[in-house]
Parts: sequence; C-alpha cells; structure tokens
Amino acid sequence: DSLATTARDTTLATAEGDTSSQPVASIQYTADKIIYSFNDSTLVLSGHAEFQYGNIKLKAGRIKYHTYSEMITADFLPDTTGFPSGANTEPALIDPQGTLVGERMQYHLPSQQGRILRGRTKYDQGVFEGQELRVDNEQTLRINLGSYSTCNNLDHQHYYLKVKKIKVIPNDKAIVKNVVAYVYNVPVFYLPFYVFPLKQGRQSGFTTLNYGSGEAQGTYIRNLGYYWAASDYWDFKVTTDIESKKGFLLRPEFKYAKDRRLRGSIRGSYQSEFGLKTTGWDFFATHWQQLQPDFTISGQAQFAQSLKFVRSTTRGVDPGQLQSSLRSTFTANKRWGQNSLNLSVSESSPDGKPIRPTSSLGFRFGTRPIFKPPQTRRINSMPDFSERSNEPEESAWYHSILFGFRNNIRDQRSSDTTTTQTLTNNFNLSSQQNLFGWLKIQPQSTYSETWNLKTDEGLDRKNQYTVGIAANTTLYGLFQPKIGRLTAIRHVVTPRISFTLSGPKTVARRANFSLNNIIQARTEHDDQEKKYNLLYVTLSSSYNFKTTTRPLSDLTTRIRGPGRRFEINATLTHDFYDPTTIAFRKPWFKRGDLNTSLNVVGSSSSRSGSSGSSSYSSYSGRSSTGSGYDRYDQGFDQVKGPWTLKLTHRYSVLRSKPDANFSTSTHILSATSRFNMKTLTDVLHVSNPLTNKWRVQHNFNLDYRRREIVAHSFDFYRTLH
Repeated sequence: DSLATTARDTTLATAEGDTSSQPVASIQYTADKIIYSFNDSTLVLSGHAEFQYGNIKLKAGRIKYHTYSEMITADFLPDTTGFPSGANTEPALIDPQGTLVGERMQYHLPSQQGRILRGRTKYDQGVFEGQELRVDNEQTLRINLGSYSTCNNLDHQHYYLKVKKIKVIPNDKAIVKNVVAYVYNVPVFYLPFYVFPLKQGRQSGFTTLNYGSGEAQGTYIRNLGYYWAASDYWDFKVTTDIESKKGFLLRPEFKYAKDRRLRGSIRGSYQSEFGLKTTGWDFFATHWQQLQPDFTISGQAQFAQSLKFVRSTTRGVDPGQLQSSLRSTFTANKRWGQNSLNLSVSESSPDGKPIRPTSSLGFRFGTRPIFKPPQTRRINSMPDFSERSNEPEESAWYHSILFGFRNNIRDQRSSDTTTTQTLTNNFNLSSQQNLFGWLKIQPQSTYSETWNLKTDEGLDRKNQYTVGIAANTTLYGLFQPKIGRLTAIRHVVTPRISFTLSGPKTVARRANFSLNNIIQARTEHDDQEKKYNLLYVTLSSSYNFKTTTRPLSDLTTRIRGPGRRFEINATLTHDFYDPTTIAFRKPWFKRGDLNTSLNVVGSSSSRSGSSGSSSYSSYSGRSSTGSGYDRYDQGFDQVKGPWTLKLTHRYSVLRSKPDANFSTSTHILSATSRFNMKTLTDVLHVSNPLTNKWRVQHNFNLDYRRREIVAHSFDFYRTLH
C-alpha cells in the first residue's frame, strides 16, 4: 500500500529512536510529488525534491528515504513526464562545510556517512572531483580517482592535478597521492604525494622557494625558509638566499599588531660569503601606537653597513630601493578637537655615520569662527519640558569670519659647525559674505613670519603677506521650447573676479577674471524626467598690475561637450597685443586645439555573444609605446558586446601674428578596435573552435600632417578560464 500526493506538499517529521531529554533533529521535506509506501517504509520525493535533517540538506530530482534504516538515496528522475520544467535537479548535499554534487548519492543519517558517485565539491578557490566521494562522521572527504583544479572553466579545465587518492580534512589540509599535473591535457610533472593547506588566514609553514641562475649571482636558490604564525598578535619569518658566486643572505622579519592601536615590524638582512666573511648587513624597524584616542606616537630606525648594500638588488629588504641616505625618525602627535601638537625628531645620514638629529615642534590652531554662531533658542527656561523653535537665531555677518594659526620650531645642523634654529608663524583670516541675496564675496588674508638663527650669522627675519578678495554670482536663463521630449533649456552663467596683493618678499598684484557657462536640458517621456549637461564653456584671463609689458594675459576659452559615445573638447586662445609693437589692440585668434572621440560598442544581442562587464568608454588609450593600449591590462577582455571601436582626432593650429596664415602643429588620427574572432567566423558562416575564444585588438595612429603612420599594432588575447 502507498499514499500519494500529486500537489506540492511540505511535511514535518521527528526522528525516531531517542526518547531521552537530548534534543532530536527534525526532518523537513518538500517536493512536487510525495509517495509513501507502507510495504517497505519508503518515502519517495519526486520533482524539486528537498530533504533536510538538522543542518544537513539534500536536493535532487528524486529522493528516497527509508524510514526504518534511515538511509537516503538521491538521483535524477527516471522520467520527467508530468513534472514542471526544472524539476529534475542535480543531486546536491549541503552542510556547514560546503556543497557536494554528483550523479547519485547515499547518506546514512545515524552515522552521518555518505557516498557520492561521479561527484565534485568546491573548496576555497579550487574544485575537487572524483569517480567516488565518501564523507565520514568527522566531515573528512575521501576521493578515489579524482582531480583538483583552480581553473573556473568546469566543462573544460585548462590545468589540473590528476590524483589517484585524495583526503580532504576541512579547514586543515588536503593530502594527495600519485599526483600528475596536466596543462591542456598534457602531463608536465609527477609527485608521489603532496600536502597543501586549506586553512583560512595566516598559517605556519615553509615558504615557497624559487631557483635560477644569473651572471652576477651564479646558480641560486631564494626564499628558502619558514613562516611562523605564533599568535593573532605577532608572527616571525626567516628566509635564506644561497648564491654560488656570492654566498648566502639571511633575512629575518618580525611583525606585531594588536587591534587598531598597535603595529610594527623589525626586519633586516645579513650577507656573508661561504667562508663566513661578512659582506653586508642592514636593520630596519617601524612602530606605531595609539596611547590615547587623541595621542599617537610613531617611529622608524634604519642602520646599515653601507648605502651600497641598501641599494643592492639582491639584499632582500626593499630590494633595489633608491635611497640617498639612511633615515630614522620619531614623531608624537596630540590632538584637542581641531587643534594639534606635533613633535618630530629625525636623523638622515648619507654615509651611515651618526649625526645630530633634526628636531621640530609644531602647533596647529584649527580654522574656526572668531565669533561663535548663535544656537537654537529656547522658548522657556524649563530644562526638561522646553520646546525648541523650528528656526535658529539669525546669524550676523561677522559669524562667518574664520581664523587659523600654526607655528613650527625647528633645529637643524647642516654641517659639523653650522646649526640653524628656525621659528615660523602662519596666520590666516577668511570670510564668506552674501550681499543683496545674490552676490557672494570671499575676502581672505594670510601672513607668515620666519626667524632664522644661524651660527655666526645672527638673527634673520623674513615675512610675507597675501591679501585678496573674490566675488561671484550665478545667473539663470530658462527657455521652454517643448519640442518633442525636450521641455526646457537652462543657461547657467557664473562670472567671477578676484584680486590678490602680496609682498614684501614676493611682490605681486594680480586680478583674475573668469566666466563659466553651462547649457542644460530637461526631457520628459512616460512621466519620467531626465536632466543633461549639454555644453560647458569657460572664459578666463588675468591682469598683472606689477608689469608694464603685456599686463593682460591671453584670453583662454575652453569648450567641452560631454557625451557617452561622442565627446568634444576645444581650447581657443586670443591675444590682446600686437606681437610686433606690443601695443594693446582688439583680441586676435592665436591658437586653437580640438580633440574629439567617438566610442562605438557592438550590440550584445549579436550572434557572437558578449563577454565582460565593463564599458569600453573607460579606455584611456595609453600604452608603454605611447600610442596603443596596454596589452597587459587586466581589463583587456572586459568589453561590452562582440566588438568595440574608438576613434580619436587631435588637431591644433597656430599663427604668430594677426595677418599670418594658420599652420597646423598637430593633426593625429587614432583608431582602436577590439573584436572576437568568433565575430568574423560568424559572418563567414564557418566554425573554428581554435580561435573562437580569441580577442583581437588593432591600434592605428596616423600623423596626417606628416602623412605617415606613427604606430600600428595587433594584439591577440585569450583567457585560460
């Protein structure tokens, strides 16, 4: 006898056998069709079958549960007639350690042991596969006739390890026996056994060594050593390089850290010949510590036998670093709100010999209002039941006056007999005021004074001041043509003028003028409103009151038309003076620069498909050769659509005087295209599996002014995954 249910059902059962006070795991199952046979005590779940026992979940097209033996069998549906689409799901066993999938599964609930035929599982970045997978009650996975690979192309792995037996201990290690490594199905090497860690985070173990040979070093083995992750707060690593012509190099390194309040490192290197004759050494240490939330200290110390050894490319600590001296420092920083106090002591030795350190003490008084702005008023004085008004008290004009200050005291020895003490003070005063509701003015001033006391030269005093004022306003013009989707055009104009006066060391009096224009558009379609910036136009110039020759600078006009596919940038330069007599005259056009670019992306609905996810419009157009694209860029293959095309045009003209003809200084045409080889084979209606996954990039640069090709290249690219 059996009981059948054709509708989708969910049932809750309780495991039998244990009636003690221990918690009993519940059984939950669901399927498109559920049949229970009383003859053999078998529950059959068909179509979208799911079975859960505690934290273990099983999914498959069909699941059989023998309630007496508590054995579960999962496989595909033998016949999908009468079941909805997608009902015949692949068998999958899900537990806290991960997911196992295969063609057929058996799992015994009391012993928590399972068996999977032709299964696979993903662990970290790799995938384990095998003809037979077994799971025991300790979650250890044993695989017979299996493989391991980090290639993400599961249908066609480009590289993998073929293994006779694999033992996977979760969160610990994997042990493999009789390992053969394959690349494109070609065996490359064999190992009788291998152990690799599966633990997450920092783990102790031997470092990965490398070997080779060189003319200066001879045959060498490098990075031979051990890493010790002693605790969560510190670790230690020591490695050795052995070179047949130079001897050996020992590199110890100690690191420590605790929360976000303490971190540092101590490292160095020691080089010796095989006869134990020292040929070089160095030492480098750093430390940073937060003693209080507003008080930190930091420092570094560096010592070495010589700078020549420090710059050595085989030294091992910051190899090949170009340094002009050995530097050691100590700093302490204390903050009070916007104020801070900084103490610094540093020593820089060009030859490694100790010298008198340079010390400095600095104080910064953060910029803030001189007069405290008003606070929100209280309507009555009761502290617990008072109501606040919705509007604060009105601010007066002097509430926006800001003041800041900083100074620095420095003691420095430039030679054995010369010492310089320097005191520097800097003050700044600024404000922003609104007049008549539409005019903004920003007065500002700075003053600095420096006192230098140098050995045998007495006191030297220098000062510098700068005062200035700027004014700007914004004007709006609105047009509402209502043509098609276009509902409005707005013109935003921002004129700005500023004046600066400085002295006495560097005397300057200058006025700057600029006029910014933005053309904006608004469209409406299906009750959706969109806004666009169509055009940017900026005009700028300046006037120097301290010079009598050409005090008015050139008028520069910058025009930019932004666009997702097409973009234009232009710069126009006009001169106010006659180049021969230097007499003032009406502006004449002296130089023009025009840059345009067009980006075209093939439709993703093309037969050739699409790969990647980033837009080609982000392409910068630069390479190591200065004309093409960087073929080693990781985003080389991330292109929307089956093909892309970028066209760039750069054109510049200039002339030396108003009545002279323009001459072309630059005229460059550039084209960069990318496409899949499959795009071409689809057009020709042929299939070529050898080149289907290849991408091609073509770069072409033409100097039209000289009528010659300055760069021309083809780049071919194929991912292994």
